[in-house]
Amino acid sequence: MVMLEEQDIYTQLGQQISNARKRLKITQDQLAEKVGLSQPTLASYEIGRRKIPIPILLKITDSLGVELEEFFPFMEKKKPGPTSKVDTELAKVKVLPAKQQKIILDLIESVIANTP
Repeated sequence: MVMLEEQDIYTQLGQQISNARKRLKITQDQLAEKVGLSQPTLASYEIGRRKIPIPILLKITDSLGVELEEFFPFMEKKKPGPTSKVDTELAKVKVLPAKQQKIILDLIESVIANTP
């Protein structure tokens, strides 16, 4: 994950809110009213001066019709998939025919059962 300073996160988050609002051609006054904020408060969120409480952030995303994750493109997403050698091999086992899976699982259970 990209390590950002807390202030940088709020600044970039505010920029994402501003961009989404402008794409929809909504003024700060309109969005603030819809969310239940004052325009100056929304403005301070958009420039990163104030921290956005999670419940307010969720109201903003809902009001703009965007998914929360769209506001965090600057965060590196963890890639899905196996993370260890065991996970990698188990992923390979999962695609084998059921008969072969059973043989491998029986072998694993036998090894585990016989391990002190």
